[in-house]
Amino acid sequence: MQCFVEPKQGFAWPPKMDLSGKQAIRVLSSKWLWACWTPMLLGVFWLRHIFKTYKIKQVERGMMLWWLTNAFFFHLHCDILSGYFQVMPVLSDHYSEISPAHLKPRWADARLHLDSTYLLEGVAEIPLALITLFLYTRRHPARFFMEIFALAVQFAGTIIYYFPRFMKYEKPGSWLCYFDWSFGAVWVAFPLAVLVRHVCSAVRAAGADKKS
Repeated sequence: MQCFVEPKQGFAWPPKMDLSGKQAIRVLSSKWLWACWTPMLLGVFWLRHIFKTYKIKQVERGMMLWWLTNAFFFHLHCDILSGYFQVMPVLSDHYSEISPAHLKPRWADARLHLDSTYLLEGVAEIPLALITLFLYTRRHPARFFMEIFALAVQFAGTIIYYFPRFMKYEKPGSWLCYFDWSFGAVWVAFPLAVLVRHVCSAVRAAGADKKS
């Protein structure tokens, strides 16, 4: 979307697309993009080595990739560099199209809920994601406890970010808003799903201990 979907959209059909390649070149030549993608891509190859070395199960592989991509792409690339600092080409304009409060100065009243979430991502969510990922790579027994805490912070941050717009009955300005809300719903549903999985695992483990 960042390479081909034009920033200004509305509800016209078909969506406005830049198929000339100029927008894609602008995105792919950005130092900010590669500052996020370089460590993420290196991390993917590093994790492949970890997977083979420790023969890690599929579920844990998925969680490790979740924390890697959250740290460098969703939190840093998307939210902090595109939403807060607004230096990421095109995607920063998408953020302003989705939520016009981004056009206000940082920490203006209209965007306090947005900037509070961006701050939370920078000081808590990214460090927690990297710590959890590190614990996974070390096969540390505390990785699941750290994971639940990190997911709880993500869940709370998502509520803070999105719900004020719904409470104020902000009308969507383009179809991009619906995509944004759909993507955001993942950070509500996924933490709950992982929490349920860990609770069920704990119950099964407790039952096994009683039988033994």
